[in-house]
Order: sequence, then structure tokens, then C-alpha cells
Amino acid sequence: MQAIDLWEIEEQLWTSGADFYEEHLDPGAVLVSSTYGALNRDAVLALVRHRRCAERAILDDREHLCPSGDVAVLAYNVHAIKPTGEHHARCKSTYVRVDGKWKLALHHQTKVAPLEEEATESLSSTAFKAAVRALRPIRDRIQH
Repeated sequence: MQAIDLWEIEEQLWTSGADFYEEHLDPGAVLVSSTYGALNRDAVLALVRHRRCAERAILDDREHLCPSGDVAVLAYNVHAIKPTGEHHARCKSTYVRVDGKWKLALHHQTKVAPLEEEATESLSSTAFKAAVRALRPIRDRIQH
């Protein structure tokens, strides 16, 4: 996995339009948010066509995991500046590599208040690192 490429795709998904989404969403993609619930690919594309994306997005407290050569998981906090105001969330994205191209298969975001984000920043990182440690035996079995 080239984490840099995936982080670039992830950042652009926050600020790009429907064309970029069409190119990078897996056909079976699901996006889950506290605002909209679970959306399939078609619903996500319709939403992106009718709502402007963020003008700017800062992704921090980044972590990534590659349990196999064709699956990658990104976890981070986001502070996005949208036309409707500021948006703070915790996000997780799972990518699959299909025919040599990374496609977003699952994205989950939970809105948080700005102060909550600061107060629990170290907890989210600790929880993700614990999950990475727990998944290592599974990754090792897949790779061997």
C-alpha cells in the first residue's frame, strides 16, 4: 500500500465533486454518517451532485493499517470548512485495490463537537492502535 496516495485520495474526496467520487468509489461502496445514515454509491453520488463539498479539509491524527496487499484502512479526525459551516468528525475509510486501482469501499464518520475532538484525541488514537494490535494475527494469517 502506498499510504501517501490513499491520503491524497481521501483529502480530495472531502473537497472534490461528483466526478472524483465516481472515479474513486467502489461499485458496492457504502458511506455511513451520523447525519445521513448508510448510503450506497448511487445515493452518495446524488448527494455530492446536490451539495457542495468542503472548501477545505484538515485531516489529522492519521493512522493506517494494511491487513492485506489489497485492503487498506485509514482512520483520522477531520476539520472541514463547508458552505454550511465547520464540520468536525472522526472518520474511518476502507479501500480495496481492484485492477491495480484503489477504490473506497466503506467510509464511516461520526460528528463530534470541536471541544470533544480535542478532549478525546489521544483516546481515539489509543483505541485505533489497540485495534491494529488486535488485527495483526489476522493480517499475518492472510499474508502467509
